[in-house]
Amino acid sequence: MNRKFPVLMALMTLSFLVTSAYSADLFEASVESPSPAPAKTAARSEAGGVEKQSVFLMCPKQKGYSAWSLYLNVDRNNPEKVLSLGLEELQGKNAQDMTYDAVVAAQSDAKTKRKSLGTLDAAKFGSGTINVTDSDALHVSVAPAGKDLRLNLSMRVSFDGRFTIGGKEQSSKDILFKYDAAKKSWSAVADHLKDMTSGVDAASGGNLALTGIVFPVTGTGIYRVVAATPDGDGVVVMDRE
Repeated sequence: MNRKFPVLMALMTLSFLVTSAYSADLFEASVESPSPAPAKTAARSEAGGVEKQSVFLMCPKQKGYSAWSLYLNVDRNNPEKVLSLGLEELQGKNAQDMTYDAVVAAQSDAKTKRKSLGTLDAAKFGSGTINVTDSDALHVSVAPAGKDLRLNLSMRVSFDGRFTIGGKEQSSKDILFKYDAAKKSWSAVADHLKDMTSGVDAASGGNLALTGIVFPVTGTGIYRVVAATPDGDGVVVMDRE
C-alpha cells in the first residue's frame, strides 16, 4: 500500500468492498478443514445418498450483484442427519434486478447459475468456519445447540464495521436451523431478533421463521439490514443511518 495516501487508499479499499463483495469471480473463499465442493444443483436436490436443502439467503439490493446462499447437505434417507454446511453464490440474483421473493425462489431453481464458495463438514461444526477472505467479507459457521444448529455470521458492512448474527450479538440476533420432522426439512428460525426500529424482540421468545436477510448497498457501505420472513414481513436488524 502507498503509505503517502492512507485516506485515499482506505476509500479505494472500501469502494472495492461494496462494488465487488458479491462477485464470486473476485472472491477467494477458504474453509477450515475443507471438504470437496458439491455439484451445482438446485436447492433440496438429491445426488446419491445426499440431499441439499437451502436454509438462509444473504441478498444485496443492488443491480448486478449476486446473493449468497447457505445450505445443508443431509442424509437422503435420514434428513435429520446433517452432513455438511455449504455456501454458494447465486450468480446475478439480487433484490434490485428482481424481487426478494424471486431470489428466494431461485434457490430452488435448477436453472440458477451457482458458484460454490466452500463447505464445512459436520465434524467441524462448532470449530470450523467458511471464510470469504477477499476484503474479509464474510465468516460463517454453525454450532450444535441441542438438536438444532446455531448460526454464527460476521459480514463486513463498511471499512471498519461488521454485521453479526450470533456470537456476541446472540442476545439480540439469535438464529437457529431447526428440523421439521413433518416436512423432513431444515429451515431458519429466530430465537431472538431485536427490531432496531422499535427496540422490541420480534421473535417473541422464539420460532420466528426467516428466509434470510436483504440489504441495500451504497458507495460507502451497507447501512441497513432487514431480516425477511416467509410471509413477506421484515425486521430491521441493523440501521446505521
